[in-house]
Amino acid sequence: MLDFTSGIREKSYYINELESLRGIAMLLVYLFHVYGIQSGNPPADYSLVFSFISSGNTGVTLFFVLSGFLLSTPFIRNLRDNKPFNIGQYYLARSLRILPLYIIAVVVAIVLTGKVDEGIPALFFQYVGFDLFPYSVVWWTLSTEIQFYILLPIIFLTLKHKQFRWLLIPVFAVWLYLYFSLAINTSSHEHSNIIQKSLFGRLPAFIIGMATAYFYVVHPLSWPNQTSTRLIHTVFLTVCLLLLGVVLQHASSLGDESSEMIWHQRHTYEALCWAGIMYSLLSLRPLGKFILVNNFLGTLGKLSYAFYLIHVPVLFFLIYPQKSLLGDSAYLSSIYAYILPTIAFISSLLLSLISYQLIELPFLKAKQRLSSKSK
Repeated sequence: MLDFTSGIREKSYYINELESLRGIAMLLVYLFHVYGIQSGNPPADYSLVFSFISSGNTGVTLFFVLSGFLLSTPFIRNLRDNKPFNIGQYYLARSLRILPLYIIAVVVAIVLTGKVDEGIPALFFQYVGFDLFPYSVVWWTLSTEIQFYILLPIIFLTLKHKQFRWLLIPVFAVWLYLYFSLAINTSSHEHSNIIQKSLFGRLPAFIIGMATAYFYVVHPLSWPNQTSTRLIHTVFLTVCLLLLGVVLQHASSLGDESSEMIWHQRHTYEALCWAGIMYSLLSLRPLGKFILVNNFLGTLGKLSYAFYLIHVPVLFFLIYPQKSLLGDSAYLSSIYAYILPTIAFISSLLLSLISYQLIELPFLKAKQRLSSKSK
């Protein structure tokens, strides 16, 4: 059995709903990459349901919202209670969580591809795109996360000192102007990936996660366990899911590349929908909650870091040879199109479990001991 609370500063702070949401994010990203590797063509089906697969990269947006929520929560609590921030401990804890597995993944990719010059910048979280394909496909999101890790304490240190809070207003205004000018109105491919696949272009998702954490921590709500109340909460959750489906449906109709170029703000709309879903699961009492919060999704969420780094190479090396042998059309109409993604999922899950036990868990325990000593 996995200890879901490993590495948590206070075990009482562990929130199963967020772990399951992380599992949902991972599942969506996985299905998105299955779709891309197996087909890659514009979908013939633009239904709401299928859009969660063809635009399943919304799982990345959910990961960013979750990071904004989870990482800002301790700062918000300390700010509320007028407690000091231990910035050094924060950076060390983040390093213990992210660096060991990431460095191993990059080194393995360099060895297997032989691309040393392209791989070295990745060790320093520089954007390398597909240079070490298929290993580096998802690395840009880790670079974005690292940028947020660095920025977050600066924001809260500024908020803690009342005389400096006003500085955030012009900084935010400049970023907002540049965001609308560059990230949203990108008319060419030049520098578009660097702009849109960085904290600069993805900051809204983190901010929305932080705002959700603020209301959850500072203004908690309590609801009566009545059927009428739960029905209203269920309607709210359903509306959030439907609105998310509409956004994803439109993104699918544009195509992934086109939607990034001409409708980048859709990630902000996705983040708002995910925040509503998160808030529903955390603070409301919707019916059928077990569909989105359960042990399977919680386990996948716990293993999601290793799974995220592993799944694309596993998918590619299982699917591509058979696809090349049969041809695209014959492959898609064969049973392999269903069997191989299933095998890849199970294989990635097993490899992630091994990685978690051998690599992640020792450092998570070290992070937990670090938090205990600081009390």
